[in-house]
Order: sequence, then C-alpha cells, then structure tokens
Amino acid sequence: MSHRKSYAKVEDYMTRSPFVIEPGAPISQAVQLMRERNIRHLPVQFGERLVGIVSDRALKAASLSKWADQLKVSDIMVADPYIILSDTRVEDVVDHMIQEKIGSVLVTNLKSELVGIFTTIDALKILRAAIQEHPPKEGHHCTGHGCSNHDR
Repeated sequence: MSHRKSYAKVEDYMTRSPFVIEPGAPISQAVQLMRERNIRHLPVQFGERLVGIVSDRALKAASLSKWADQLKVSDIMVADPYIILSDTRVEDVVDHMIQEKIGSVLVTNLKSELVGIFTTIDALKILRAAIQEHPPKEGHHCTGHGCSNHDR
C-alpha cells in the first residue's frame, strides 16, 4: 500500500487547448478573438514556440493609443509569461498567482508544447466546488484581515 499523498494537479482544472495568436497579428485581431470566444488571456505562439501572452487589459490600454491600428500583438504581449508543467500542484500555482498578482499561467507538457491555460477563473471554480462540498460553519467570518470563528 502506497502512503504517497495525492494532490490536485493543474491538468485536472485548466482550460485545455486554448486559443492562440501569432505575435505579428494586429491587436484588432486579438480583440476580435477575445470577444468572440469570451476569453481574457491569449497565449502567443510563433509556429510551435510559445513566446508570450496578451491580456484583455493590455489590449484595452493599447486600443486607446493613437497608434492602435499599427500595433501588433508582439508590441503589447508579456514576453516572459509564467509557464508550468501540467502536473504542477494547483496549490503551488495559486500561491504564485497570488504572490505575483497574475491572472493566468500557461501550461505545457514535457516537450514544452502548450496544452492549456490556468486562470483565476479556473481557481474560482475550484473554490466554488470546495465551498459547495464543505460550506462554512455558522459564525465563521473572513475579512481582508483573516478569519475568525465567533462560535467559540
């Protein structure tokens, strides 16, 4: 009998096969794709190589520029995104996302191929499921300063 503790892996919760865009695409194409697919983050690939990520926030800011019609995805993408392997522990990824205040993480396999994206929305879905399975006890309250149990 194995005593190894199992853990939740990102691959069990990530969005698989995310939509991608090329770095040379105009930002208008990224905006259109995000609107059509109702997504907030787009991995950027050059051929099969993952080269960055662009967010809806970056696109909104860039769209306000007087040069917006000339901007390419490569002009506004984050060129060094946080990338993890699909078997990474969810807890570790969420801790990093909180610490670094990032909204998404790109997920690859051992061959460095993009297999998914894990976002704050995915983390919130995990939280919702956990709350539904184990609702908080009456008298338990959390604020920005921590949690307390007034039922003592």
